Amino acid sequence: MKAAVIFCVPMITANGFAWRWRSEDHTEDSTHPFAYHADCVTDAERNGYMVGMDRMKARSDLVSGAAGKPAGARDSSGSFPRPS
Repeated sequence: MKAAVIFCVPMITANGFAWRWRSEDHTEDSTHPFAYHADCVTDAERNGYMVGMDRMKARSDLVSGAAGKPAGARDSSGSFPRPS
């Protein structure tokens, strides 16, 4: 089965984004955007592509001042930490 990647694109007509898929060799794209990630994955599979979900990994180390803590975590006093 051929591989595809899923990506989001900004919507021009509304605030938000939509999902699209593209083959990894850039030879085929989805014919239209999808409101839901699951619908986009299903369409890629229907067209003979497999979407590698293992590529999406959380990177909490990228959040400033929250090394090892999930984004939005509260401190011991119950408050959100202030950025430095």
